[in-house]
Amino acid sequence: MNIENKINPNFFALGHGTRFYSEMQRKKPKMRKFISHIPDNKELPIACLMSQSKKNITGQGVYEGNQRIINFAIIGTLTASSATISEIDPVSYNSTEHKPSVTVTHAEEGLLTEGIDYTISYINNINAGTGRVEVTGIGNHSGTISREFTIQRIDGACSVTMEDFIASGDPSAPVPVSASNGTENVTYFYQGIGNNYSNANIPANAGTYMITATFEATNYNQCIATNAFTIHSGDATFVDVVWTPSCDTAFTYNGAMQSPQPSATGYALSLSGAGINAGNYTATAALPPSATGVMLKNHTCPYAISPKPLQVNWGSQSEFEYNKMEQYPQGSVEDPAVIPYLIITKGQRGGVSMPITSNAGEYVAYAQIISDAINASNYNLLTPAFDYKINRRPLKPYIAETFSEFESNAAKDTLWVSAEIFADSASLSKLLHSLIFYEGFATNTQGESDNAENSLEGEPSISLEYEAPAVRARFIASSPQAARSPMLLSRRTETTQKATAVISSGSITADNYLLNSNQITIIEAVYDDRSTAKPCQRENHCTELSPEVCALIQGTAVDDCAALTTSCLIDSFCITGMLLASCQEIGGTSTASCQATPIIQPQQPLYGRDSSRPPPLYYDLKGTPLGTQKPTAPGVYIEKHGTQIKQIPLFR
Repeated sequence: MNIENKINPNFFALGHGTRFYSEMQRKKPKMRKFISHIPDNKELPIACLMSQSKKNITGQGVYEGNQRIINFAIIGTLTASSATISEIDPVSYNSTEHKPSVTVTHAEEGLLTEGIDYTISYINNINAGTGRVEVTGIGNHSGTISREFTIQRIDGACSVTMEDFIASGDPSAPVPVSASNGTENVTYFYQGIGNNYSNANIPANAGTYMITATFEATNYNQCIATNAFTIHSGDATFVDVVWTPSCDTAFTYNGAMQSPQPSATGYALSLSGAGINAGNYTATAALPPSATGVMLKNHTCPYAISPKPLQVNWGSQSEFEYNKMEQYPQGSVEDPAVIPYLIITKGQRGGVSMPITSNAGEYVAYAQIISDAINASNYNLLTPAFDYKINRRPLKPYIAETFSEFESNAAKDTLWVSAEIFADSASLSKLLHSLIFYEGFATNTQGESDNAENSLEGEPSISLEYEAPAVRARFIASSPQAARSPMLLSRRTETTQKATAVISSGSITADNYLLNSNQITIIEAVYDDRSTAKPCQRENHCTELSPEVCALIQGTAVDDCAALTTSCLIDSFCITGMLLASCQEIGGTSTASCQATPIIQPQQPLYGRDSSRPPPLYYDLKGTPLGTQKPTAPGVYIEKHGTQIKQIPLFR
């Protein structure tokens, strides 16, 4: 079906499964459903109504019929009228890319999220002039918007020298030097010192002159340099200047004045042009005022001060796990003057730059020196970039025991389910699906946590497989108390019926989480409701249980456990009317009747006495333990001394 009908000037429907709109209030775009009433097998236009608070679209008028469920995505288009990029302050040229951080606000959605709603790219972001930030919609957004920002020129360095020459000879040529502005576009002007010469041409008459060199602005502001030179008369004497170290030497920045030093035989020369910061310089030697008729040869010396190399130490950690907080390698240097101003920024591979965030992905950390307190160009950072990765955080699905009929263990890999629900596989599967939760969502230092709604897309699935039926009469008393005493049964009684539930997260997508599947053992259980508990006898045991548990273990409901007595067989002797529990306590065996068994006679020893054995134990005729002290009250008692058992009467 290919449907295209306008609903309002800013909304139209496409039958291919996509809806675009611009004037409707919404939160995060999600996959939604709508119902269209269209006759089967017809390609008909539909008139639709859509409110800002509803997700359904319903046909009206003559177009009625069977409902159809259509999945579609709502796409927000980024345009100059629908979204804005935050203002960007001017930045200064520093020979590297400028990637200013920005925020993007949609007129209807509010603040958008970088990496989820849009990506950022930068154009013309190195050289002085006008740079541009481009924001391109991704995910549920489309379109591109941009904002310009200014990269300002900075001050550079320049110098000019001109060798002295003799008026009758060939003039020397200006020597411009500027690593910042370059020497391709330099203009010169000459002005006499002590004379009226002022011209753009090199003077020819003897005298002292000032040369002014103007270097054209590039990424650096226009730079102007001046220097003096002399045109000598024909009787001048030439003196060679020796430079130590030699010209074109490269010094390394150390925070102090540096330059080659001039010397000339017979003269004490002065020096100008020493430098501190990294850059290209020209040192100039000059004769003392008392030296007349002398002209220095090779009186200028170009040299350089190179940036100081600093090794950036990144440490050994190149992988992190997503934790909803900013994480990146902490680069460091050993120069105390630089440490306070070393800034780490982050980019993302693939040409897309991002500010430092907490999201999982592969990134590159960059070390930069950013401060007005020191000149960053005086340092050369070695290995300024470092690859690192933020791995997705493992997320484990589990079944929450929020339902009263469910109970799980600490490891969340076993779930006990009531017998009524266990027997209905369809209901059990549906109920398990509704109780899927996730263990492992990250929480930041502000206590803000991720959850399934804001971090996951899609739904998990559950497959349920029952084991082969077993004998349901068997049972397991599963409380620690039941394991210690066979006379007690636990509140939860397991049957032998089991199933396995596998939670699969294959259809879920998550930017920051690694979804794992999980297998959970489902065990059928009958729960003892203490409010309906009644005495229940099973073989030689009796305790209070709910009727359901009593029936499950094939017990018999009785009126009172205390009234249950038995004939107790001790070796070859029998005692009548003893409590079931007491018979077991003294090592006896319950029997239906003592008719075929000799009854123990009072004071009749069963075995010989052994004086080395422990003290005898005493019981009343009901088998109640009385301790090791011989009773004093009148009556008939049982004395058990090792393997010897006898009745003892006590009279007044």
